[in-house]
Amino acid sequence: MCALLAAGPARAQLDVEAAKAHFAAGSADFDAGRFADALAEFDKAYRLSGRAPLLYNIGLCHERLGHKALAIEAYQRYLSTLEPDSPDRPGVEARLAELRAPPPRPPSVARTDLTATPAARERPVYQRAWFWGVVGGAAVVVVTAVTVGVVVGTRDSTRLLPDVRPQ
Repeated sequence: MCALLAAGPARAQLDVEAAKAHFAAGSADFDAGRFADALAEFDKAYRLSGRAPLLYNIGLCHERLGHKALAIEAYQRYLSTLEPDSPDRPGVEARLAELRAPPPRPPSVARTDLTATPAARERPVYQRAWFWGVVGGAAVVVVTAVTVGVVVGTRDSTRLLPDVRPQ
């Protein structure tokens, strides 16, 4: 009987040491981004020690793994162990509120003409009215200048010069 009573505290000490080892392994796995492995280690540490702060770590792992319902459950269990004035309470409650909030709706796509790209919607210069107005005006100026040049250049040049006689 005495042996059984003496074995109880030794067993409890062994469980605490094993829980510490699982917690250390879980922390290393979490820091390395191996959340499934960390979850398994934190769960073993919790089963061995029954320490409530491990529930927060378990909730974090579930959250990182996308297990929303299990994360909420772990955080709620952790909150139930906290005192009402605990400094950890607001942070945990905020996490729970985020997890319970409905997911944001994706932004709606505006209806646009998907067949035409922005560059295709903008017309090239030669398809604009002002361009052809400038080209037409320049053509009129050139034709007028050529006509005046031809008319002036083909006139009888002797009429322009005064009558000069040798003396």
